[in-house]
Amino acid sequence: MNILFVSNNDSKTGAPLYLFSLIKWLVNNTDVRAYISFASLVRQGQSLHDEFLKYAKSIDPLIEQELQNSSLSIRIIRKLKTIVTGKLTNPYIEFLQDIDLIYVNTFTNGEFLDMILQGRNIPILTHVHELTHNIGRCNSRRSIQLLLKHTNEYIAVSNAVSLNLRNSYSIDSEQVRVLNPVIPRVLRVRKSRSQLRSMLGIGQGDFVVLGLGYQHWIKGTDIFFQIALNYVRYLKQDIVFLWVGGNVDDEYYKMTKTDIEKANMDSHFKVVPHVDNPLDFINASDVLLCTSREDSYPLSALEAKSLGKPVCFFKNSGGVEEMFDSLENGVDYLDVRAMTSLILKHHNATGDSASTVLTNIDTENESKSHYNNIYQAMSQTLKMQ
Repeated sequence: MNILFVSNNDSKTGAPLYLFSLIKWLVNNTDVRAYISFASLVRQGQSLHDEFLKYAKSIDPLIEQELQNSSLSIRIIRKLKTIVTGKLTNPYIEFLQDIDLIYVNTFTNGEFLDMILQGRNIPILTHVHELTHNIGRCNSRRSIQLLLKHTNEYIAVSNAVSLNLRNSYSIDSEQVRVLNPVIPRVLRVRKSRSQLRSMLGIGQGDFVVLGLGYQHWIKGTDIFFQIALNYVRYLKQDIVFLWVGGNVDDEYYKMTKTDIEKANMDSHFKVVPHVDNPLDFINASDVLLCTSREDSYPLSALEAKSLGKPVCFFKNSGGVEEMFDSLENGVDYLDVRAMTSLILKHHNATGDSASTVLTNIDTENESKSHYNNIYQAMSQTLKMQ
């Protein structure tokens, strides 16, 4: 089975990391021959590009020549593709002749699909990781309509995503299957709890509340800071709020640093940019605090749960509450006071999380089952041609 995988980018972030693990498993365990195209490329050092090309052949031949320019933006990439496909011979034609199925890894690639298909009838399976706001933020209305036009079947990462597809875009429930993601690889703690705390200047006895992800309104970085500020000012001082993720050149990152300075929170609020092994930071913390306004199914929460860490979250924010049998660690949406009280409850507890001795998360069996379900979905979509 020849499959073209379409990814929004090649960054070391959630959806591309998941896609890389999926392609690797499919190539090693099934009859899939993988081809790949990226809507955009990220800076060298933050990219999975070389890893992808070990298992999938790129169909972006002209753009490959531009990889030496490590700061190419999505706008330039798309412009190059439009010029190539619109004014010259379409370089995708020769590849698409042998493609049996197109697997799209996000909801953001409708215009790109329409551009390369040019009327060809190739079955398309779209794996949706986004909810309402992110779909609207990353798409034009035209792009959304084109994706809906071309997609035959959908995989939703959570019931929340499935419900949104049905309610917001009138997609038939028969076209959507829900497959919750799994941790895509064996994760190992590289630095001990005490080692990492020493590196960060955090006391061994301090209670640490962790936030993970790129810094943005959608991730609720501002809410995370408000909770920290209220907690330190009015409750307890032996606590550190730690946010891991983002780029030091990003505007939101700079805004957070400004808030920390102006509020004199340097001793209680620390910010670390993107890291390759967030499991170390989960292991060194006592609670994972998910402040996202919208998150389809956060893998960081799944990792924290696997390490036995409490995960606190806002209800009605996406798929996170589907991970737990009980909602005792969920509070009403954006209720800062209730979340502050919940953190206090964990702070006052005996601190069992400090004794966590797990050094890795091995989900090999779960991963095999999950990836096989994806393969079955691909086979089913292929039969629709």
